[in-house]
Amino acid sequence: MSISTLRHKRQSTSHLCIDRTEPGTLTGKVVRELNDRIAGGILRAGDRLPSRSALAKELGVSEFVVRRAFAELVADRVIVGRRRIGHVVLDASAARRERLVLDVSTENFGSFASRVSTAECSRGLLKRGYRVMPVILGVDSRETVYLAPLAEALQRSPCFVFVRTCGSRQSLVCRMVADAGVPYATITLGTAPRTPGRCVGTIRLEKGDAIRALVRDCVKSSVRSVLQVDFGKDTYVDASSSFRLDNIFVERLSIPLMRCRNLDDVVEAACEAMRQRIAAGAMPDVIFAADDYLSLGVIAALRRSQVQPPRDVGLVAYANCGSGLFVGDEFTRIEHDPFLDGREIARCIADYFESGNFGHYDNRLAYRRGKSFAAS
Repeated sequence: MSISTLRHKRQSTSHLCIDRTEPGTLTGKVVRELNDRIAGGILRAGDRLPSRSALAKELGVSEFVVRRAFAELVADRVIVGRRRIGHVVLDASAARRERLVLDVSTENFGSFASRVSTAECSRGLLKRGYRVMPVILGVDSRETVYLAPLAEALQRSPCFVFVRTCGSRQSLVCRMVADAGVPYATITLGTAPRTPGRCVGTIRLEKGDAIRALVRDCVKSSVRSVLQVDFGKDTYVDASSSFRLDNIFVERLSIPLMRCRNLDDVVEAACEAMRQRIAAGAMPDVIFAADDYLSLGVIAALRRSQVQPPRDVGLVAYANCGSGLFVGDEFTRIEHDPFLDGREIARCIADYFESGNFGHYDNRLAYRRGKSFAAS
């Protein structure tokens, strides 16, 4: 139902308009005008708002301005996006309820980094008056089963969704959130994902400096070949292109993430694949395991095959700070800090609620040289 229809229906002679001479942003003026109409009873609970394009045309502003205004009203629990319907006015009791943020994780395995980051994010948002609901996706590869926890959580009318899923799984999650009309943001350690609907930002963890430091040490140590053990298209930290730029031969040993139901499966799959690779022939100069649990599987395979790093092969392991999986300087490491990760995600989300702009995040992966490059 359009604004003009509601105006005639309720015998209101006022027209939806904004005063461009008043101070303030266009977005703020649109928000105030809609709030005034809701407070005055011209728009009531359950009424459907015009589409963004129709409202932008009526007000004489860009659709981008209306999109940001809608995002602010959703965050304030004034309106809510409904699938295949559009935006609907909430009743006053719903507007007073705690604002709910969904934290959707692909780490259905329950890894250390995911738990820590989610907890830190929840703590940071709680201090700002938001309630956070972690959504742990299903372990079944079938789409309906995998997404069932998210479908149920979206029925709670969240004001924001943070999508931690990466790679092939991310498109499934983003599509469902987009269909619900809820603003959301994503995180990626690799290629920027396709983001339908109301995606307000993507967090990219900066890995460039750490990868460059690793490649530099490889060049100084006359490394000619590297085996990268990863998750294929779901790889978080891919250094293969950087190695090739410095004429280092790269062989990839990829473990299909979708076939792993838990962390034990990841470790065992990496161990078995690595054992087969060792049996196949000559070892590379360096092995780079692009995930902490892949690293555990690689290390287990090396030990079972009596291959001793760094004497027999250089080893670089991806690791999360505080997990206790890798201590000392036995292995060279590329480290991620999940504690800082969670705090920064909370800050970025809070920035969006306060200003309409999703915050900037620059958590950089750290490079810790170990015995593999001790002489560099």
